[in-house]
Amino acid sequence: MIMLTIPKSTKDIVKEVLRNVYDKVRPSYFSIFNSRKFTVTIHNNYSGFFAQLNWCLYIFSFCEDKGLIPDIYLTGDNYLAPELGENWFQYFFEVPELVGDKNIYRNSQNKLIKSITITHILQLLLPSEHFDKMTVLYASNLMKKYMHINQHIQTKVNTYFQKYFQSKFVLGIHYRGTDKIVESPRVSWEYVKKVVNNYLKKHPKVDCLFVASDEGDFIDYIKNEFQCIPVFNHEDQLKAINNQAFHHINLGRDNFKKGEEALINALLLSRCNVLIRTSSFLSGWASIFNPDLPIILLNSPNKDTLWFPDKELISKSMNQYLIE
Repeated sequence: MIMLTIPKSTKDIVKEVLRNVYDKVRPSYFSIFNSRKFTVTIHNNYSGFFAQLNWCLYIFSFCEDKGLIPDIYLTGDNYLAPELGENWFQYFFEVPELVGDKNIYRNSQNKLIKSITITHILQLLLPSEHFDKMTVLYASNLMKKYMHINQHIQTKVNTYFQKYFQSKFVLGIHYRGTDKIVESPRVSWEYVKKVVNNYLKKHPKVDCLFVASDEGDFIDYIKNEFQCIPVFNHEDQLKAINNQAFHHINLGRDNFKKGEEALINALLLSRCNVLIRTSSFLSGWASIFNPDLPIILLNSPNKDTLWFPDKELISKSMNQYLIE
């Protein structure tokens, strides 16, 4: 059977060319007028802390490719504490001074430089290559170059590590519950217990467990079920209520604390020796903070919500520890 290919019309070809050109040019023209600074404001009140950090990675990748200096403002209400400023990205991260990063925040008329404001990363129309080529290792390198964790947070993580993790083999557990069933199948607490027991049976030298979850009752469950081994958790001041997605709750002055505790938990998970986890941006970022972290992934996101970094990490999961 002979398959015939219908040629595109000249009009269709022109449209496709113009669309491709537009997609590549649109993110660039702001930086052209801003002396190499690429200023982006993301005002999103729905997506969580690490989902929005994912978006920052794609912007960093674009800047890395074009020789630009990223200047990111995260202004959504989820993590905004007005008394700390209008950009919650700066509550948690310091932007290192890069070459050419002096005296370009204002133009010759002493006005703020041009900025683009979006509510979702797709509105920026970045070339698809910056999504396609993102890997855990590349993301880790971008983070080290463009966003350094603020010292007060790093000090808290180091203090906790020295008190509970130092010289110990720590098995980390992260359980993402509440509304996550929209994006991935819910894992039963009993199944988590079985996988943890399976790992402990094969690795009796584990010294302690570190558990983090947006469901406080899950942490209590693990402590009750594993009384034979020390179980630690970061004593978060804020908890989810009635299984409502925690990042959707506007806590006013405590919005900073909500973000801080999420970041601290991710950093502590990254410093475990092995991490058993469900699908989640938070524990996915533990692998970005530590690309060598061995993981056991308990579930996979749905096909239409299979995003980075879990899209890559699925293939790195030590599935031999899972229970049939």
